[in-house]
Amino acid sequence: NKHQLLLALLEKIVMEPIKKIMLENPPDDPAYFLNLVIENRSQFVRKYGSLLASLLTEISKNPQLMKDFYKKIIKPVSDLLENYLEKPKTAGQFRAINPLIISNGIIGAIWLNSAFKESSLDDRYDNISQEKLTEELIDWIIRGLNPVPVSTMERLL
Repeated sequence: NKHQLLLALLEKIVMEPIKKIMLENPPDDPAYFLNLVIENRSQFVRKYGSLLASLLTEISKNPQLMKDFYKKIIKPVSDLLENYLEKPKTAGQFRAINPLIISNGIIGAIWLNSAFKESSLDDRYDNISQEKLTEELIDWIIRGLNPVPVSTMERLL
C-alpha cells in the first residue's frame, strides 16, 4: 500500500547511505566520524530536501505513519549513533552521557542546520560555508562531550 511504499522509499534513501558510515568500519576518531556523518546528511538534504519536505508533510498528518517513520527510520539511525557513542565513552574520550539523549541531540542539530542551510528559509546561513557549518557542529558536539568535568556553577558563569 501507499504507506508501506513510502516507508520503503524513505528507508532506502535515508538509511542506506548512513548505514555505510556507521556500520562499515567507522573511524575511531569521533571528530572525523562526525565529519563524515554531517557531510553525508548535508548531501542527503541537498539531494532529497524537497522530496523529504513533501514526505514529512504527509507523515505529520498520519499518526500511524509517524510512528512507523520513527520506528523504521529515526530510531535505527539513533540506535547506530548510540552504539558508536558507547566506544569513546568507555575509552574515556567522552564524559558519562546518556547515548539516547546525545544521539538524538546530534541528529537534531545536524538535521535542522542542514535543512536551514539548504532550504534558504534563514538567510543568515547564506554566508556560512558547508565547511564552517560542519566545523562548528563538530566543535560544539566534541566540546560538549569532553570528559573534563565542569561544575554546574562554572557552567552558569
